[in-house]
Amino acid sequence: KKLKKTRKPSTLKKRQTDQNSLSLNPVFQMLPNPFAELNDERRMQVIRELAENSERKYQEALTKIRQILVNYDPISMLSILASYGLTVSVGNNGIQDKDCEREFHQFQLEICQALVLQVDPEIFQYQPVTPDIVQEIWTALSDLMSAGHFREIEHTNDFLSKESAIKQVQHMVRGNTQLVRNWGYFSQVKTISHELYGDFDGLLGKSNGFSCSNVIALFQLLINEIELANTNRLLSFRDLYKLKDKAELVIKYHELIGASPGTAEQFIKTENFRLMSFKELFFMLMSHYDLRLHKLYEFSPKYLADKLEIDVTATRGILDFFSYKLGALKGDETEYLHLSNPIWLRPIIQIEDEKYFCALPQVFFSFVLPSVDRLVENIDPTALSKRRACYLEEKIVKIINRRFPEANTVSQLKWKLGNVEYETDLITFIDSHAII
Repeated sequence: KKLKKTRKPSTLKKRQTDQNSLSLNPVFQMLPNPFAELNDERRMQVIRELAENSERKYQEALTKIRQILVNYDPISMLSILASYGLTVSVGNNGIQDKDCEREFHQFQLEICQALVLQVDPEIFQYQPVTPDIVQEIWTALSDLMSAGHFREIEHTNDFLSKESAIKQVQHMVRGNTQLVRNWGYFSQVKTISHELYGDFDGLLGKSNGFSCSNVIALFQLLINEIELANTNRLLSFRDLYKLKDKAELVIKYHELIGASPGTAEQFIKTENFRLMSFKELFFMLMSHYDLRLHKLYEFSPKYLADKLEIDVTATRGILDFFSYKLGALKGDETEYLHLSNPIWLRPIIQIEDEKYFCALPQVFFSFVLPSVDRLVENIDPTALSKRRACYLEEKIVKIINRRFPEANTVSQLKWKLGNVEYETDLITFIDSHAII
């Protein structure tokens, strides 16, 4: 949620023309096979070398990331990565960049947060995070994920066996889905979650002090607050960039961060100020402000409770249930983080008794089903199973009736084949067709 930009009419017209000329028919392309000219022995050798090199690169990247996380402020690091890596510009024509074209993805920050939680909090050095360090860990995270994919390539000589083929397919599926997080549009995810778990609000309220609806509302609030804070940050810097006068830029920046005018005047008198161009000065101040980015992702139970208009004890209960403290994952295997990251179900970090940090509130909605299932299953797993089954049938009936209002729809239709009775969940009769 960033700055609005007006697209030039000529550009918009060209874009519309290009879209209108696109063919609706699917286009298939044959990808070149890099191993096509190799015999089986040489092919296995190349694949084996690729896996071994990837294993080495993976370990090097992992070591680099851990060194950086120990030496520098981990909360500030996660904040900067989230602000620069996971936010996009939204203008009059929608989102300005495509997720597939981005250099940084959500799963990379998820891994980074899990690695932060593996570190013993006593050994953090908390040095300030500078742009060069951000670039180092940004690159290392990218190397870690790409090398992690190739290091798992099956390089057995028995590559024609059924077992090997299954492993290769599994590896392909994992590689293609590690970026995927959404199972529906955000509005759909919220609606389904409310409808599915709303029946347990009373039960959870008595047991835990908060309801499923409270949980969904809290994470929605976190997303809204973070989007608004990031937008206001960029709007402030957009206004600063318009000034074009270096001295005025320094004075206005110090007003933004609440520093005294005297501090601004002292800096203006320095040689560094005199030698820097306006653009160099602007980006230096922006990097300085980034040291405060963690405040955009920090919340107290009281602040959230006031916003949600619920009891602060209930808010604290939600935050505790969905959070880890620093060092909570130090006994977990790093190998498992790629396919079963614990932060998927608990994306919040508790920093202090009254301070919680969340750079990835959207993770809750990506994994809302297993997350809320944990809550309900602790109380009544049987009721949850029944509710899911009933909800699925009820939802399908509603959708069919809305889409085909004139059709004859029959639920739970019983029929026999010989002496055996069967049941069909739903049949819709449309003209001469029976859609099961």
